[in-house]
Amino acid sequence: MEVDRSQRYPTDGGPDRLNTVHGSMRFDVIVVGAGSAGCVVAKRLAEAHLEVLLLEAGGADSSLLLRLPIGYSRTMFDPRFSWRFVAEPEPGLNDRVIEHPRGKVLGGTSSINGMAYVRGDPSDYDQWARRLNSPKWSYENVLPLFRKSERNLDLADPLHGTDGEMPVSSPKDVNPFMEAFIASAMSCGVPRTTDFNGPFREGVGYFQATCSRGLRYSASRSFLRPSPDGLEIKLGRHVNRILFEGDRAVGVETVGPDGAIEHWHANDEIILCAGAIGSPKILQLSGVGPRERLGRSGIDVLFDNPHVGRNLQDHVQARIIVRSPEHCSVNGLQRSWVRRVRAASDYVLRRRGEFTIGGALVGLFARVGDNASIADTQIHVIPFSTQSPGRLHPFGGIIVSACVLRPASRGSVMLKSGNPLDPPEIRFNYLSHPDDLPVLRRGLRLAHRILTQPGMQGSVLSFVTPHDLAWECDDAVDTYIRSAGSTLFHPVGTCAMTASDDGVVDDALRVLGVRGLRVADASVMPTLVSGNTHAACVMIGERCAEEFLATRAARSAQNR
Repeated sequence: MEVDRSQRYPTDGGPDRLNTVHGSMRFDVIVVGAGSAGCVVAKRLAEAHLEVLLLEAGGADSSLLLRLPIGYSRTMFDPRFSWRFVAEPEPGLNDRVIEHPRGKVLGGTSSINGMAYVRGDPSDYDQWARRLNSPKWSYENVLPLFRKSERNLDLADPLHGTDGEMPVSSPKDVNPFMEAFIASAMSCGVPRTTDFNGPFREGVGYFQATCSRGLRYSASRSFLRPSPDGLEIKLGRHVNRILFEGDRAVGVETVGPDGAIEHWHANDEIILCAGAIGSPKILQLSGVGPRERLGRSGIDVLFDNPHVGRNLQDHVQARIIVRSPEHCSVNGLQRSWVRRVRAASDYVLRRRGEFTIGGALVGLFARVGDNASIADTQIHVIPFSTQSPGRLHPFGGIIVSACVLRPASRGSVMLKSGNPLDPPEIRFNYLSHPDDLPVLRRGLRLAHRILTQPGMQGSVLSFVTPHDLAWECDDAVDTYIRSAGSTLFHPVGTCAMTASDDGVVDDALRVLGVRGLRVADASVMPTLVSGNTHAACVMIGERCAEEFLATRAARSAQNR
């Protein structure tokens, strides 16, 4: 397949350059995207003695901010590490424009997230299995995949792995605000839990995190160090499209750091792991997607699939910010050099203290809907507060957020143009389904009820946002939610698995309508898991590697 050498693509921070095609480079498998799933897929296939190329559009994960958990408060919105996508105005949120950061670095969003290790509810996966008519996605059959990658440093039981590459640990320090919140939640009838991935998931307690000895362990740190033999990693490679011969995927076209177009060829398969925003965009750029939208962007249609980019889901949240004593909040680190020196000394000498704090320390799962059979709301308690992205308040502050765990609203990711470097059109359509707003309202009220318990006196000094709200009035709470609601950064579903023709990939993650192409990331989830998404994405990477190796083994057996 030839490329028009006269075509130009803009390069970051400079003028357009005339692109040339580098010589062909061939591997057994090409993995696109070094995020939570992509790192796992690349490692497992390289361990199987295949020649694997891992392409990542972002840069190296060598910054100290990416290793220290406390860096989370800054890296999520730092353009060096985050794509900082901007969604279209949200009608359900007063037409506000919501920024949606995604990892632009080796390790993907696992290098900049809050590190919470939460798998979701077993019924999430059993629901997938029923929808797909495929028992391989039931909780019973994905549990070994979760355990395979997990190296739990504090829990050893049949539900947890202790020999995997990804460290998972519990917080080692006690925060007085968090202790007060847990006790106050229990006084409101919420049970205490010590393991959100254990047999009793509903309740309040501390999150486990992908952290060990005070260091973040992203997917890249966990699975790519040391890099296995047979794996080649290329950073700064922005994917233009998948290359096809007929209906078979045979390679990938990228723009390199110098602006030149490169072709990479695969003997066997291409595996897309670019995330719920990146993977549907790449498919559409490659001619796999809705005919009408592709035609509008000048893309030749290879396979007309109206579901590519549809089914976008996310956890919509609303926050309460309270003022707390200085010692309960990380905010004070930015104003006191004495406190920073003390925290640094504690970290260096004991690997403890404030530098080891990432995102939320405490979580809560509860049923707030009238007919909820399992938890439908999740609350995060974060030991800092922000006045704008990346800027902490100049006082001791705590964020307590509530989200809709199983949203019914659906959005989309679609091309805006045929230029691969243009961001896509992202529409979440938050609160567009009438079932979502009542759940969020009740979840936020539960958070407020806990914060106003007698046990919180001394920990909650005042309410910052919302400052003065008529909490008993539905309209007042709804108005606040629409004015302040936002994302919890968990997009999924845009290349959903299906058992028929109402999705994008089959239960083995193979893209419908073409050959030699799979997707393995959050985009393949038919429905959003009831919790944070990193753990589920790692599991999907494990499943993809198994499916690929099983297909390869079956093909080899046929050829004997």
